[in-house]
Amino acid sequence: MDNGSLKVSNLAFSRDGRMLCEGLDLVLRGGEWCAVTGANGAGKTTLLRILCGLSEADAGAFHWRGLSPALERGRYHEQVLYIGHKSGFRSELSVAANLAFYSGLGRARAADTVAQAISAADDFGIAGWLDTPCAKLSQGQLRRASLSRLLVERASLWLLDEPGVGLDDDGIGRLERLLAAHLERGGAALVATHGALAPPGRPAAHNLRLGEDV
Repeated sequence: MDNGSLKVSNLAFSRDGRMLCEGLDLVLRGGEWCAVTGANGAGKTTLLRILCGLSEADAGAFHWRGLSPALERGRYHEQVLYIGHKSGFRSELSVAANLAFYSGLGRARAADTVAQAISAADDFGIAGWLDTPCAKLSQGQLRRASLSRLLVERASLWLLDEPGVGLDDDGIGRLERLLAAHLERGGAALVATHGALAPPGRPAAHNLRLGEDV
Protein backbone atom coordinates (compact mmCIF):
# COMPACT_ATOMS: atom_id res chain seq x y z
CA MET A 1 0.00 0.00 0.00
CA ASP A 2 1.25 3.52 -0.85
CA ASN A 3 0.81 5.72 2.21
CA GLY A 4 1.86 9.05 0.76
CA SER A 5 0.47 9.92 -2.65
CA LEU A 6 -2.37 10.24 -5.10
CA LYS A 7 -1.71 7.94 -8.05
CA VAL A 8 -3.73 8.29 -11.24
CA SER A 9 -3.10 5.72 -13.96
CA ASN A 10 -4.32 5.82 -17.58
CA LEU A 11 -7.45 7.75 -16.66
CA ALA A 12 -9.96 8.55 -19.39
CA PHE A 13 -13.22 10.42 -19.04
CA SER A 14 -15.92 11.93 -21.23
CA ARG A 15 -19.05 14.05 -20.95
CA ASP A 16 -22.18 13.80 -23.11
CA GLY A 17 -20.41 11.38 -25.44
CA ARG A 18 -17.39 13.65 -26.01
CA MET A 19 -14.02 12.38 -24.83
CA LEU A 20 -12.35 15.00 -22.63
CA CYS A 21 -9.18 13.24 -21.56
CA GLU A 22 -7.39 9.95 -22.25
CA GLY A 23 -4.29 8.33 -20.81
CA LEU A 24 -3.88 10.67 -17.84
CA ASP A 25 -1.10 9.64 -15.44
CA LEU A 26 -0.29 11.65 -12.34
CA VAL A 27 1.57 11.09 -9.08
CA LEU A 28 0.89 13.74 -6.43
CA ARG A 29 2.77 13.30 -3.17
CA GLY A 30 2.04 14.67 0.26
CA GLY A 31 3.22 18.27 0.47
CA GLU A 32 2.47 18.91 -3.23
CA TRP A 33 -0.36 20.56 -5.12
CA CYS A 34 -1.40 20.42 -8.74
CA ALA A 35 -2.92 23.34 -10.67
CA VAL A 36 -5.57 22.06 -13.08
CA THR A 37 -6.28 24.53 -15.88
CA GLY A 38 -8.07 24.59 -19.23
CA ALA A 39 -10.83 26.35 -21.09
CA ASN A 40 -14.45 26.19 -19.93
CA GLY A 41 -15.73 22.71 -20.72
CA ALA A 42 -12.27 21.13 -20.85
CA GLY A 43 -13.12 18.75 -18.00
CA LYS A 44 -11.67 20.32 -14.85
CA THR A 45 -14.82 19.81 -12.79
CA THR A 46 -15.36 16.35 -14.26
CA LEU A 47 -11.87 15.28 -13.20
CA LEU A 48 -12.33 16.48 -9.63
CA ARG A 49 -15.74 14.83 -9.36
CA ILE A 50 -14.23 11.55 -10.52
CA LEU A 51 -11.41 11.76 -8.00
CA CYS A 52 -13.85 12.42 -5.15
CA GLY A 53 -16.09 9.53 -6.21
CA LEU A 54 -19.11 11.53 -7.42
CA SER A 55 -18.63 10.57 -11.10
CA GLU A 56 -17.13 7.59 -12.88
CA ALA A 57 -14.22 7.48 -15.31
CA ASP A 58 -14.43 5.67 -18.65
CA ALA A 59 -11.13 3.92 -18.00
CA GLY A 60 -8.16 3.90 -15.66
CA ALA A 61 -7.68 3.80 -11.90
CA PHE A 62 -6.65 6.02 -9.02
CA HIS A 63 -6.08 5.89 -5.28
CA TRP A 64 -5.04 8.16 -2.43
CA ARG A 65 -2.73 6.59 0.13
CA GLY A 66 -3.73 3.18 -1.16
CA LEU A 67 -7.46 3.82 -0.83
CA SER A 68 -10.00 4.06 -3.66
CA PRO A 69 -13.67 5.10 -3.49
CA ALA A 70 -14.63 2.00 -5.45
CA LEU A 71 -13.26 -0.42 -2.84
CA GLU A 72 -13.20 1.50 0.45
CA ARG A 73 -15.60 4.37 -0.01
CA GLY A 74 -16.05 5.27 3.65
CA ARG A 75 -12.36 5.37 4.51
CA TYR A 76 -11.58 7.21 1.26
CA HIS A 77 -14.07 9.97 1.99
CA GLU A 78 -12.66 10.42 5.50
CA GLN A 79 -9.44 11.60 3.84
CA VAL A 80 -10.66 13.35 0.68
CA LEU A 81 -12.63 16.62 0.59
CA TYR A 82 -14.18 18.10 -2.55
CA ILE A 83 -15.45 21.68 -2.60
CA GLY A 84 -17.16 22.59 -5.84
CA HIS A 85 -19.00 25.62 -7.19
CA LYS A 86 -21.93 25.08 -4.81
CA SER A 87 -21.42 25.76 -1.12
CA GLY A 88 -22.88 22.52 0.18
CA PHE A 89 -24.56 24.54 2.94
CA ARG A 90 -28.24 24.52 3.85
CA SER A 91 -29.41 28.03 3.11
CA GLU A 92 -31.88 28.26 6.01
CA LEU A 93 -29.23 27.37 8.61
CA SER A 94 -26.64 29.70 10.06
CA VAL A 95 -22.96 29.58 9.13
CA ALA A 96 -22.20 28.15 12.60
CA ALA A 97 -24.79 25.38 12.25
CA ASN A 98 -23.49 24.37 8.83
CA LEU A 99 -19.87 24.32 9.97
CA ALA A 100 -20.80 22.37 13.10
CA PHE A 101 -22.47 19.76 10.87
CA TYR A 102 -19.32 19.35 8.78
CA SER A 103 -17.19 19.23 11.94
CA GLY A 104 -19.25 16.24 12.98
CA LEU A 105 -18.57 14.52 9.67
CA GLY A 106 -14.90 14.76 10.56
CA ARG A 107 -15.70 12.61 13.61
CA ALA A 108 -15.20 15.40 16.11
CA ARG A 109 -16.81 14.94 19.50
CA ALA A 110 -20.11 16.76 19.71
CA ALA A 111 -18.71 19.15 22.31
CA ASP A 112 -15.94 20.19 19.91
CA THR A 113 -18.00 21.00 16.83
CA VAL A 114 -19.04 24.52 17.81
CA ALA A 115 -15.50 25.39 18.92
CA GLN A 116 -14.13 24.16 15.59
CA ALA A 117 -16.72 26.19 13.69
CA ILE A 118 -15.78 29.36 15.58
CA SER A 119 -12.07 28.77 15.01
CA ALA A 120 -12.60 28.16 11.28
CA ALA A 121 -14.75 31.26 10.96
CA ASP A 122 -12.10 33.37 12.66
CA ASP A 123 -9.32 32.05 10.41
CA PHE A 124 -11.33 32.87 7.29
CA GLY A 125 -12.50 36.26 8.49
CA ILE A 126 -16.17 35.39 8.88
CA ALA A 127 -16.53 35.36 12.66
CA GLY A 128 -19.05 38.19 12.49
CA TRP A 129 -21.40 36.14 10.31
CA LEU A 130 -21.60 32.95 12.39
CA ASP A 131 -25.23 33.50 13.39
CA THR A 132 -26.33 34.68 9.93
CA PRO A 133 -28.49 32.34 7.82
CA CYS A 134 -26.54 31.39 4.71
CA ALA A 135 -29.40 32.64 2.51
CA LYS A 136 -28.57 36.19 3.61
CA LEU A 137 -24.85 36.05 2.73
CA SER A 138 -23.32 37.62 -0.35
CA GLN A 139 -21.64 35.28 -2.83
CA GLY A 140 -18.22 36.25 -1.50
CA GLN A 141 -19.26 35.68 2.11
CA LEU A 142 -20.80 32.32 1.24
CA ARG A 143 -17.60 31.31 -0.58
CA ARG A 144 -15.53 32.11 2.49
CA ALA A 145 -17.93 30.15 4.67
CA SER A 146 -17.80 27.17 2.31
CA LEU A 147 -13.99 27.17 2.24
CA SER A 148 -13.97 27.18 6.03
CA ARG A 149 -14.93 23.51 5.72
CA LEU A 150 -11.25 22.91 4.95
CA LEU A 151 -10.50 23.75 8.58
CA VAL A 152 -13.12 21.56 10.22
CA GLU A 153 -13.10 18.34 8.18
CA ARG A 154 -9.36 17.63 8.45
CA ALA A 155 -9.07 15.86 5.10
CA SER A 156 -5.58 15.08 3.80
CA LEU A 157 -6.41 15.47 0.08
CA TRP A 158 -8.22 18.60 -1.08
CA LEU A 159 -10.04 18.75 -4.42
CA LEU A 160 -10.95 22.40 -5.00
CA ASP A 161 -12.93 23.64 -7.98
CA GLU A 162 -12.25 27.34 -8.67
CA PRO A 163 -11.89 28.16 -4.95
CA GLY A 164 -10.93 31.77 -5.63
CA VAL A 165 -14.14 32.66 -7.45
CA GLY A 166 -16.02 35.37 -5.54
CA LEU A 167 -13.16 36.10 -3.13
CA ASP A 168 -11.60 39.52 -2.68
CA ASP A 169 -7.84 40.00 -2.27
CA ASP A 170 -8.04 39.36 1.47
CA GLY A 171 -9.95 36.14 0.90
CA ILE A 172 -7.46 34.97 -1.73
CA GLY A 173 -4.60 35.67 0.68
CA ARG A 174 -6.27 33.66 3.43
CA LEU A 175 -6.88 30.78 1.03
CA GLU A 176 -3.27 30.79 -0.12
CA ARG A 177 -1.95 30.75 3.45
CA LEU A 178 -4.39 27.98 4.35
CA LEU A 179 -3.23 25.91 1.38
CA ALA A 180 0.44 26.45 2.28
CA ALA A 181 -0.19 25.28 5.87
CA HIS A 182 -2.04 22.20 4.61
CA LEU A 183 0.89 21.26 2.38
CA GLU A 184 3.36 21.89 5.19
CA ARG A 185 1.47 19.30 7.25
CA GLY A 186 1.92 16.74 4.48
CA GLY A 187 -1.46 17.16 2.80
CA ALA A 188 -1.97 17.44 -0.96
CA ALA A 189 -4.36 19.30 -3.25
CA LEU A 190 -5.67 19.44 -6.79
CA VAL A 191 -6.94 22.92 -7.55
CA ALA A 192 -8.91 23.75 -10.70
CA THR A 193 -8.31 27.39 -11.46
CA HIS A 194 -8.40 30.04 -14.17
CA GLY A 195 -6.20 32.40 -12.16
CA ALA A 196 -2.88 31.98 -10.41
CA LEU A 197 -2.72 30.93 -6.76
CA ALA A 198 0.52 31.57 -4.89
CA PRO A 199 0.60 29.78 -1.53
CA PRO A 200 3.67 31.19 0.26
CA GLY A 201 6.75 29.07 -0.46
CA ARG A 202 4.68 26.38 -2.20
CA PRO A 203 4.64 26.68 -6.00
CA ALA A 204 2.59 24.08 -7.84
CA ALA A 205 4.48 20.81 -8.22
CA HIS A 206 2.38 19.95 -11.29
CA ASN A 207 0.54 22.00 -13.88
CA LEU A 208 -2.09 19.95 -15.66
CA ARG A 209 -3.81 21.66 -18.58
CA LEU A 210 -6.84 19.79 -19.85
CA GLY A 211 -7.85 20.05 -23.47
CA GLU A 212 -4.28 19.39 -24.55
CA ASP A 213 -2.18 16.24 -24.82
CA VAL A 214 -1.38 14.94 -21.35
